[in-house]
Amino acid sequence: LSARPDNLYPNTDEGREALLQSLRDQVADVLAVAPQWFGRLPDYKVEVRRIPEHEQNSSPGGYYTGPSLDGSRPGIYWINLKDTGDNPIHSLKTLTYHEAVPGHHFQTAYQRSIKGMPLIRTMLGYSEYAEGWGLYAEKLAAEMGMYKDDPAGDLGRLQAELFRAARLVVDTGIHHKRWSREQAIDYMAGVTG
Repeated sequence: LSARPDNLYPNTDEGREALLQSLRDQVADVLAVAPQWFGRLPDYKVEVRRIPEHEQNSSPGGYYTGPSLDGSRPGIYWINLKDTGDNPIHSLKTLTYHEAVPGHHFQTAYQRSIKGMPLIRTMLGYSEYAEGWGLYAEKLAAEMGMYKDDPAGDLGRLQAELFRAARLVVDTGIHHKRWSREQAIDYMAGVTG
């Protein structure tokens, strides 16, 4: 599925712009239904931006940076467009829901808006909490109906879940069963493709 031409944006300037617009539409779609799911929406804005070309080689496929405390800079969902083939269409919704809304953008915005919290606790991230929220957001997006008309997108979500589950098995295999590097690679490749 990841290599099918109809599941990839063209690796051209036009293809990159179409991919960015698709992500912006995904964010807008979630924000449109979010009031039905959240009692209070964040005051902070979120934008989708391309990772600058000079940073692409050392950047992941996508990530999020939080807004400034005063809201003068929005939260930013960054996407790596060095090669559009690295981000198949069926995987993009899950990445958007994890990194932007209802994912890390909501998580960070809520954290930064807690009154009476020491400043350092509103600014610092905690990996366990943040990634737990990101996983929750992926599943919540499914409950919100964001994959309703997109079975391939939901398959991308399930593929991400399978990848994480396989990593847990590999971690146990390496540390408890003393798997070799080759055994771990074989397991990951066999389970995740």
